[in-house]
Parts: sequence; C-alpha cells; structure tokens
Amino acid sequence: MEVPYEKINVDKDGLVEVVNLKNIPEMIGGLRKNDGILPAYHMNKEYWITVLLDGTVEKQTIFNLIDISYDLTKNKKNKEKKTRSIICQIYI
Repeated sequence: MEVPYEKINVDKDGLVEVVNLKNIPEMIGGLRKNDGILPAYHMNKEYWITVLLDGTVEKQTIFNLIDISYDLTKNKKNKEKKTRSIICQIYI
C-alpha cells in the first residue's frame, strides 16, 4: 500500500509504498532496529511489522520476511512447530 511518510513516523515528505508482514513476537523487536522496518501500520504491533519498499531494506531481506509471513499465515495447524522452524532458519 502507499502511505504518507508522516503516518508511519518517518521524517520525510511524500508517499512511500509499504508492506505489512507477520512475524513472531520474539523477533519483532530486533527487526525494528533495522532501518526501514517499523511498527505495523494499522495492524497489531505485537505480531506485524511494516516494511518500507523505498530501497531502504534489501530485496533479499524483504523476500525472507515475506516467506516467514506466508508460513505464519497460510495454515493455523502446527503453529508451534512452524514457529520453531522459522526461528531455526533465521539463526542458522
């Protein structure tokens, strides 16, 4: 989606394309320390992040975050097993 920078507390003028992605709560705080990864815009900030699509975040990082979000949202069964698997993938 496209939102004004000011709506996501970024000190720039104009609009920016962003994507909201789900992640596990244990990783959200660490992810938000990176430039271009913010508390979720209009979503539960405990489980979701907003990623700027203005070149701030590397494409491969965005792709990895999309994969994680997809895995967390595609199927509610075996959620705990998926969460452990995602944590292992990230830290390996």
